[in-house]
Amino acid sequence: MTEHHGKLYSPGDYKNDSSFLSTLTPEEQENKLRDNVQEATGGQPDKAGSSYRTHSKLRDKIVNTEKYVTEKVSSELGVEAVANVKVSKEKYTFDAAYVVEGQKATFLDVKYYSHPTILFKSVEEFLYRAKLTQSYMSIETKFILALVFDKKNKSFESLVDVWDNSISDQDLDIEIRVFDLTKYKPNK
Repeated sequence: MTEHHGKLYSPGDYKNDSSFLSTLTPEEQENKLRDNVQEATGGQPDKAGSSYRTHSKLRDKIVNTEKYVTEKVSSELGVEAVANVKVSKEKYTFDAAYVVEGQKATFLDVKYYSHPTILFKSVEEFLYRAKLTQSYMSIETKFILALVFDKKNKSFESLVDVWDNSISDQDLDIEIRVFDLTKYKPNK
């Protein structure tokens, strides 16, 4: 089901028209991945001499990390995940959605960091998508923000603080989860 495009749930239980939830097109997935690579490095430009192979490895890490976190959350919630989704015609995108039809929708956003630098536009953009998605939904809506770090570094704690402080004054149900990839390597 996660590999197919188009409408995934009946609009009868939701606020607006038939475009409640659909999967991202391959082009949209590629654009999202490109943005995720930039965010993972804190917006750092590619180093001189860095190879396509290095860039490709980071892309693979991000894809594998998103799959790992999506499956882990799915197992915890007991709900099948729909990966790479957009909500409504406005295309508020998330890495996954877990829907109990007519009752609750949980949206997952995975933020992978290989560098302890945060792009504040990412924080603002996530909060914007979450607010618009919540206003669109007529069922209980929750968001899980998964912060994933690929190495031990005290500086990553400041990223958690930035996200926590940005989220704390919002009228949204957002849970922050931190994943330490030093305990699990998703691309073994």
